[in-house]
Amino acid sequence: KIAESRQTGDEVRRDYMNEWTSGTLSNPLTKKLLRKIHESVKQPVWTERYEKEKYIVRWYIPESEVRQGIMGREVVMGIDTSNATGRDAITGVIVDNSTLEVIGVWTVNDSNLQHFSAWLARFIAKYPKMTVIGEAKSTWIGILDYLLLHLPLYGVDPAKRLYSRIIDEK
Repeated sequence: KIAESRQTGDEVRRDYMNEWTSGTLSNPLTKKLLRKIHESVKQPVWTERYEKEKYIVRWYIPESEVRQGIMGREVVMGIDTSNATGRDAITGVIVDNSTLEVIGVWTVNDSNLQHFSAWLARFIAKYPKMTVIGEAKSTWIGILDYLLLHLPLYGVDPAKRLYSRIIDEK
C-alpha cells in the first residue's frame, strides 16, 4: 500500500504506521519544542496519599507548604471529568494564578463517582484560596450537584469557589 501511494516521509508514518509526527497539521509542535517540553518535566516533591479512597495527589511544592493550606497562593484547579473506569480517568491540575506554576496534579481512574465527589468536597474545603473549574461535560453535572449540596456542610460557599458563568458573568 505504501508503494502504491504517492505519500512520503511523515505522511506515510502518520497514515500507515499510525504515528503522531511533529511539525504537521496533526501536531503543530516542532520537534525542538516537543524536546523542550519533555526536558521541562519534573518529578513531584511530595506525594500525598488518601488511604481510605486510594487516591494520590502529586505535589510540586514542599509538603510543609501544602500542609499549611497553600497559604499565600491563589490557585485554580481544573478538572477533566470522566466515568473513572479504568483508562478513562478523572484528572485535576492545580495551578498558581500568579506564576502559572503547576503545583499539584491527581488522577482518579477507578472509583465510584459518589465516593470521588465526597473526597473532592473535602479537598476543596481544605484549600480556602482554591477556585475549581470543572469541564462542563460528562459526569461533571453529577459531581457538581453533589458539591452544591455538600460544600456548605464544610462552610464553603459553592458560588465563590466553583467557577460558574451564571455567577461570574452576571
